Amino acid sequence: MTKTTKTGTTAKTATKKPSTKAEPTTAKATAKTVAKETKDSTVMNPPTTDSITKQLKQAEEKNKKAQLAEDRRLYKRFKCQIDKAYQNMENSYLQTAFALHAIYKNKLYRLDNFKNIYDFAKENYTIARGTCNNFINICEKFGVPNENGNIMELSPDYAQYSVSQLAVMLAFPRELLEKCDKTKSVRELKRMRIEYENGLRTTANAQAIETAMKESPADSTEPSTADGVADAPSGGTTKLDITESSDNVFVCQASTVEELFSFRSIINDTFHDISEGNQKKNARLEVRIVY
Repeated sequence: MTKTTKTGTTAKTATKKPSTKAEPTTAKATAKTVAKETKDSTVMNPPTTDSITKQLKQAEEKNKKAQLAEDRRLYKRFKCQIDKAYQNMENSYLQTAFALHAIYKNKLYRLDNFKNIYDFAKENYTIARGTCNNFINICEKFGVPNENGNIMELSPDYAQYSVSQLAVMLAFPRELLEKCDKTKSVRELKRMRIEYENGLRTTANAQAIETAMKESPADSTEPSTADGVADAPSGGTTKLDITESSDNVFVCQASTVEELFSFRSIINDTFHDISEGNQKKNARLEVRIVY
């Protein structure tokens, strides 16, 4: 008996492993292509002088803006620092003024054998005479005495003013003090004082001239003339010969106040022609002071 043996065959399927080297993605490939094209384009078309100038200008403007922002930040910071220090100084000035005034009022400087408050302030604290005088006057004019008679604070009306402002306002009369404002700078306050004093001088001079003219006789010395014009008529009733043309004009010169007052008759006649008409429509009085 023949034995047949069947041999089975096992088939194996081989699986191919993927390559570890990854292929470039589409985006990366595109970027490389664009970069290469840009590089090639730059090589083929180098930047012009105008484009370089434009880029430099843009960079400069950007730097300027950045610097300006930094400057503003520093400016604001240092201003705050000054304001704070200034407030401290103002308080120190006021406290010094109050203390000096108390020593002055009670003559306490004599305890150190000083003759006056000025020598005391100069020797001990290097405070100049003018500054010491301002401190004392500020206390007396703008301060409020306490129960002991010492001045330790300013009047509420002037509490917001600085010592520098108050020093300028020491010479202000009541009517000018009423026009003051704490927001005005020291320069503005000085300008107010100058304008006020100039106004006083102008008023005083005008009043002096008016008084002198009233006291001066009407038939005083006749004025001198110039440019071949006839001597000015005397007497208050004679009218000036001023035609409607402005060619005929009296030019009078005076080197002294007395000579100026002698023109009274001319002034009276001119005012009469202007007020009464008198067919002299162009009549006018013009005074020039040259110095």
